[in-house]
Amino acid sequence: METKDIATSKEDQDTIDIYDAVIEGKIGRFPPGFWGNHEDDIQHRLKLCLRYVVLQKLKINPQEILSEVTTSFLIKHKLYNAVYKQQSKGFKELLNDIFPEIRYTDQDEYIINNYDGTIEGKITHLPQGFWGDNEENIRHRLKLCLRYVVLQKLKIKPQEILSEVTSPFLMKYKLHYAYKRQSKRLTDLLFDVFPEIGHKDIINVKLPEIVSTDEDIINIYDAALEGKIGEWPYGFWRDKEVLQHRLKLCLRYVVLQKLNMQPHEILLKVKRPFLVKYKLYYAFQLQSKRIADLLFDVFPELGNKKEHVVKKILPGSESTDEDIINMYDAAIEGKIAKLPRNFWGKEDVFQHRFKLCFRYVVLQKLKIAPHEILSEVTPPFLIQYKLDHVVYRRQSKRLTDLLFDIFPEIRDQKEYVVNIILPEKEYTDEDIINVYDAAIEGKLAQLPHGFWGNDEEEVQHRLKLCLRHIVQQKLNMKPQEILSEVTRPFLIQYKLYHGAYLRQSKELKELLGDTFPEIDN
Repeated sequence: METKDIATSKEDQDTIDIYDAVIEGKIGRFPPGFWGNHEDDIQHRLKLCLRYVVLQKLKINPQEILSEVTTSFLIKHKLYNAVYKQQSKGFKELLNDIFPEIRYTDQDEYIINNYDGTIEGKITHLPQGFWGDNEENIRHRLKLCLRYVVLQKLKIKPQEILSEVTSPFLMKYKLHYAYKRQSKRLTDLLFDVFPEIGHKDIINVKLPEIVSTDEDIINIYDAALEGKIGEWPYGFWRDKEVLQHRLKLCLRYVVLQKLNMQPHEILLKVKRPFLVKYKLYYAFQLQSKRIADLLFDVFPELGNKKEHVVKKILPGSESTDEDIINMYDAAIEGKIAKLPRNFWGKEDVFQHRFKLCFRYVVLQKLKIAPHEILSEVTPPFLIQYKLDHVVYRRQSKRLTDLLFDIFPEIRDQKEYVVNIILPEKEYTDEDIINVYDAAIEGKLAQLPHGFWGNDEEEVQHRLKLCLRHIVQQKLNMKPQEILSEVTRPFLIQYKLYHGAYLRQSKELKELLGDTFPEIDN
């Protein structure tokens, strides 16, 4: 497309030439009055410049315009002020006027391309108004995206759709918002979207009028697990007189026959997430037993409950250190459902028992080396090993300070103690990278105070240094992977989000473009 195809007069060509000179950096800013004094003039010149930069300079395909031309794009190409401050049309309306080539509302290909770009991380979010304005549009586009992700992207078999496509699935694949904006229940929607499943009545899900045999119950439960029926028959769990019996049947079937679980694994594995996954949580909620009590009733293979549950209250003076460690180990191994009440004791014994268990799990059970403790023992570690409650509720020290108190071995690792005080006057880029590397390696617990600098220019410089170090040197990431991999969770994981990224004004895509010129914009 030649410039003359966009410009119809010498004045239009002059407008385009000046705009190009500004975005190329040949002149510092637009001349006064460049965009005009009236909204008609502003919209005309804005149309000239947008069509020039999108279609001619960057050669963006029409079906990609709505995903590529974003707020970040406008800022980078010096159009933000004209779009949002000098004319009254909404951004979406403006794009539709300027680019009649889009015609996106009827393009199924456009819908699928944008949706795929979002779930692949190539675009940060779906364009405004993507799902449409009425239920018919929403359902049509939801059907397109559902069929695409289920049948083409994930290649889920028809018989597995009802069991795989659940609310968490919709959230994971960015479809939950659209689902909530239409009125059909999920099962009904899936039968409409996927005729491959077959008609709802393909399986007889009605219970016999008088009585159902145990075999009937297990067959229906298995069909639900396998996705052969979309929902339970009416009254399957609601009859409270037989609820406990049916729950026991189904639990024994799925645990012992379907999953071939060993008795010693049951208390460890059969917990709330297990019941949710295997469609038993609703039934569990309808009865009154706690999960541990229910399991001992359902699985006599576990033996007497007293063999698994140690004394509920430990006498403060009569329990040896070995008793404490054995009971703590039984809890984290799943041999007992939870630690006994008052296990940690009152304040006079709490600190001792806490230190005992902490040192046991870190040094004896997991054999974590002293220099790895600060990087390995994190909040998720505390949750996994049943220490989070005592760390955050029973004592007031910060985790780092607590670790230094409980594990004096950390301080003895002189080779891992980094000087965390930056030079008072000047420091090199190498200093910055060395300290940052020590922090992400766990050789120091946190970045020094003032590490990121005092003003935005300094913050951005150090952030770029550390970004290039972690992305290119540490992780050996390819340029084409950067935009999809370096996201907000990445910045949080590598200690770049709160102290650095939030203290500067650039959006992430713009920052990455500045930091990694090798990215092909």
